[in-house]
Amino acid sequence: MTDTQKTSWEWLEQGMDPRLGPVSREFGFMFDPKAMGEARVVLPDAWLSLWKELPDRFINKQLGEQFVQDLEPLDVDAIYEECRDEPYAFMKTKSIVFCIAQACIDFDRVIAQEMPEPEPLPDHIQGAMDRFAVYCHCPTYCALADMSLTASFLVNEDADLLNCTFDDLKLICPVNSSPTYEEVEKDDLEPSRIRGQAENRFHNTPTMMEYRVSDLADIVANTQRAIHSHQASSSSTEQDELVEVILREIARAKETFKRLCKGFALLSRKTVDPVVWHRDIVKYTSGYGGHLGLSGPQAPCIHLVDAFLGRKTFATELGKTSIKAFQQTQYNHQIFILSVANGPQLRIFAEECAKQNPDHPVALAFNDMVDSYTKGFLAIHKGRAMEFAKAGFVEAGPREFTAKTEYEWPSPENVVSKLKRFFNEAVRERDDVKV
Repeated sequence: MTDTQKTSWEWLEQGMDPRLGPVSREFGFMFDPKAMGEARVVLPDAWLSLWKELPDRFINKQLGEQFVQDLEPLDVDAIYEECRDEPYAFMKTKSIVFCIAQACIDFDRVIAQEMPEPEPLPDHIQGAMDRFAVYCHCPTYCALADMSLTASFLVNEDADLLNCTFDDLKLICPVNSSPTYEEVEKDDLEPSRIRGQAENRFHNTPTMMEYRVSDLADIVANTQRAIHSHQASSSSTEQDELVEVILREIARAKETFKRLCKGFALLSRKTVDPVVWHRDIVKYTSGYGGHLGLSGPQAPCIHLVDAFLGRKTFATELGKTSIKAFQQTQYNHQIFILSVANGPQLRIFAEECAKQNPDHPVALAFNDMVDSYTKGFLAIHKGRAMEFAKAGFVEAGPREFTAKTEYEWPSPENVVSKLKRFFNEAVRERDDVKV
């Protein structure tokens, strides 16, 4: 059986190499955060020093070409061999290297001005990223997987991962947490505290989201297995029992979507200043070399939900962005999500149930689950995106978008109205799956 023929439940039973992206029943698409925090960093002294000094150098624009060129080349092959039995150490080290590269690209960008395509990275930094990409089957540039999903650890050991917040997590490689020389001279450290907090909360929002839905891979696999067994069974009693299993998993999914919605709702003007986000944080997520920067459509849980719901079309602006961003998710996440998309479809099963009886419990539960996602998480996401974009553009000026969507400036109303249209279209594409 080839990888593309395996089912979602077979992948969970078999296990997947975490260096290509973690997939498990316990943590979903995420690493064990405690183990990630305890994992060692396998870098030579000069790179270790740069990692520790990165926030100071980034904020004070000391990541110039000459400094970067003076770094010793990184022997990624030797790191891989040393970490052969320590996948967490390898992934932690990889994320730090990729974040250093992203900081070198973006440290001199000014968000309120036109930003030309930056110069390519020095060969020995790009070469290190290329070697990591070979081992991890990943892009050769920084993405959400590097900046957030594999780059955080728990600072609250008592946190319930299914209900965690962004303050329960800490970035392994922050860049906005240090004061400028001018702020130090004035003995004013409050701006750096605000920047650091905003960065940690913003980048750990997708991390928090993934942990809050870490039971979704299990729910999806259980549902698809039950549908498969139902289709193979000739016993009405067994089929009825399997319908009950499917209904229980749908109920679990609805609770997962509620946690996702409540978690994302924590990101607001009260927790992250939109102007600080717009002016200081987002520029570090910008893409280069023609690829997307860090953006929400790279969140693997969103792609998993779409596959689980049986989303039919991706023709809208955000739908097209979603297809591009899917290529930037970790390799195992792509493989697992494709197995869901190609496996027994809950939407088709619900349609068949509705043909037998329009009020069939599975059909009603499926439609209710779709509503809980579109009217819950997607609705709050739309509201927050419009809120942050409007406040940021009005008060901080123009910026490029990490997802490469096009906006006309100088009208902030144009940005907000386009965002509203984009999100409404995306919701309709999800609503279309209802039976």
